[in-house]
Amino acid sequence: MTTVLILLCSVAAGVLLGLGMGGGTLLIPVLLLVGVALPGAQTSALIGFLPAAGLAIYLAARQGMIIWPRVWPTLPFTIAGAFLGAWLCERLDPLWIRRCLGVLLAVMAAGCARRVFAKRR
Repeated sequence: MTTVLILLCSVAAGVLLGLGMGGGTLLIPVLLLVGVALPGAQTSALIGFLPAAGLAIYLAARQGMIIWPRVWPTLPFTIAGAFLGAWLCERLDPLWIRRCLGVLLAVMAAGCARRVFAKRR
């Protein structure tokens, strides 16, 4: 059952990634719930992200959906942020990272729910 859950969530994470929403947001908590340690869950999500992101970028570029003049200036900062995140991940207690992830997901869910259920004006 655990394997089926992981496979289904992996497919859903790929769909979310293709939609530009970040599949790791779904996959990492599921892997944590089934007992995968945080570093393993993060690494699994990142490894799956690489080919899926490449394909998503290729397809979006083919359809003219990427605004390249807005992408290029942000790229160095995104890469620097990734290095900072990887550096922090090696130094912070995994329990603290898990709690931060939980808070982040709760805040994101509350913000989405607020927009979904807000009255349209």
